[in-house]
Amino acid sequence: MQKTELFPLIKGFPISSIDEAYETALTTEQAKRVVLRHGLAWSDFIADTGEKELFSGEEVLNWLGY
Repeated sequence: MQKTELFPLIKGFPISSIDEAYETALTTEQAKRVVLRHGLAWSDFIADTGEKELFSGEEVLNWLGY
């Protein structure tokens, strides 16, 4: 079974389930791409989560409302 990008986190970074997405660690740049791809402001995300080197997929997806 080929994985698909369930959540378009990063091009070429296939995520096939919500559990897999939650367990994914994202760098600051990767998380920023996800937030911006959803049309939201990176500054709002940082205001709510704080600046970090790594973000959990769960944290990013919850903030996005998934």
